[in-house]
Amino acid sequence: MRQSFKNTISLSNIEDPAKQRLFLEYLDAALGQYSDSSGGSNHYDENGDYVDETALNVKLQEGSGTLHIRIIAADDDNLKSIEYESPDSEATEKLANTLIIESLGNALGAKKKPFFRRVWFCYIGEHLDGEYWLGSNIRIAPVDPEDPNPQFASSERYISIDMNVEAIDVHGAIVIANNRANLIAARLSLILNVGIYSPSSEHRWTIPEDHESPCERRQLGYRYNGPLLAELPRKGDICKLGKFEHSMHYRIPYFGGTIKFPVETRRLISAIDNSDSRTATAFDNCAFLYQLALNAGKYLPTVKLSYLVAAIDALCKAEVEFRDPSSFVRHYAMPTHDIDHLLNFMHRSVRSAHFHSGEFPFGEFEQTRRLNIYSGSSKRMSEHRYRECIKLIRAALANWAAIKIESYTSLTSKNS
Repeated sequence: MRQSFKNTISLSNIEDPAKQRLFLEYLDAALGQYSDSSGGSNHYDENGDYVDETALNVKLQEGSGTLHIRIIAADDDNLKSIEYESPDSEATEKLANTLIIESLGNALGAKKKPFFRRVWFCYIGEHLDGEYWLGSNIRIAPVDPEDPNPQFASSERYISIDMNVEAIDVHGAIVIANNRANLIAARLSLILNVGIYSPSSEHRWTIPEDHESPCERRQLGYRYNGPLLAELPRKGDICKLGKFEHSMHYRIPYFGGTIKFPVETRRLISAIDNSDSRTATAFDNCAFLYQLALNAGKYLPTVKLSYLVAAIDALCKAEVEFRDPSSFVRHYAMPTHDIDHLLNFMHRSVRSAHFHSGEFPFGEFEQTRRLNIYSGSSKRMSEHRYRECIKLIRAALANWAAIKIESYTSLTSKNS
């Protein structure tokens, strides 16, 4: 470890954490144009500061040189200073100084460029009815608009979330787009009640169509043969517009139909985007947990119901009065009968028992012989409670969304 570097520039004058991160991204992208290899280490010094040291092999017309960079930050990632030197190349050292100053200027001036990005996701279910737009900058559409079997409920579907983002380079654009798409996918999982997940490239065994040839281990994925988009297409150009139908309330879908966005989708997302940070964070955390419940709990009812209750718990952080799942569901589900036994079941018998004791009250790992003459009362009752709890949670979310939309609509009307 080198004891001291020749050049030091203070970074404490950049108080905005976002601009500090932007400076690092600008500098990393700029240095990447001159360096093809690097190595480094990190440690905490005697003052408790985080020290990250990197050695880069820099190639210039004048020749190659080694650039040593040391970035010092507090343990909360608040940048303090950057040190640098090149013991074997004065030109490399001058280049580093130029790039650091330019990166600081760009970060403080927040100069970015527009990029078009596509992010793919999957889900199991019927075909998406068409392309949907959230504003003018976000498009959600099936990757294959002409799927030959749109009605198959047990089929994997690929959808693309397309958008324009602003970033300093394509690598930054990828990160920004992925993060934004992940949030959209979680929100849609909650709104559509469909578990959307990222594609996997692992290999799995497959059964041949003739059921006679040997099984083959094949890689999961989708080979795209459609038009290569370089920008957002015009609405309806490459895929018909999808219909908005029904609401977020629990319902059994019709066989042979397609998945359609609920009528309140755009208004709810607009209301959340314009809410205070506490409400927006609570809703998004709820959406991520709801998405996890649908995907991780697809074949495990204990896991699914536990994380659905956890999702409600997260949304309670946006509430002033109804700060726990039971009071939240009791108020927003608007039940017409007593539901205390169901609230106790979902929160204590399932969620708490699973999270705190590792129990599986639905007996996922306990098999019993199936009898033709007796199905079993406890099993039947558990299945009934499970369905009723799912309906209550869905009703509470749908009614909460309706109230949030009404509140936002009323506020915008007063301000207009």
